[in-house]
Amino acid sequence: MVCIKSSTKFLTDQHYAFEGRGGKINVALAMGPAFSLIVGVMCLLIARRRPTFFWVTAAFTNATLRLFPLVFDVSRATQKAERFSDEGNIVLAFTANSTGRAIVLLAIFAIFLSLTVLVARRYDFPRYRTAKVIGIYLLSLAVGISLVLVDEMLK
Repeated sequence: MVCIKSSTKFLTDQHYAFEGRGGKINVALAMGPAFSLIVGVMCLLIARRRPTFFWVTAAFTNATLRLFPLVFDVSRATQKAERFSDEGNIVLAFTANSTGRAIVLLAIFAIFLSLTVLVARRYDFPRYRTAKVIGIYLLSLAVGISLVLVDEMLK
């Protein structure tokens, strides 16, 4: 891989990109998924020492944040369609092959799903744990989608 400076415009388009087999990607795209994973693991470690609803939910939100877009990315990779999320952009820079894209995206999905399961086990619900965890996920998903829709309407 070759690191190149893609533009010299002041602040707006100035970023570094990596050029791989599938094309160029903005390195900043990798920061969202990386940050979600790092913060999710950190909150899980804190939740193990301080098992409060706050820390478990913070870890759960970061762990599940990337699951929904990854499902769309895997689906689009198998259909040989355009990418959907940051993860899809990153993987596309490494391989344009749809099977390779799907495999790498499934591996990333497995990492976030594993973290989600580990965190979900930390919830201290005496009854109906699975139903309550799914409810928390759906509520956080609805909030996330609503924020994206509001952001698009304000543009």
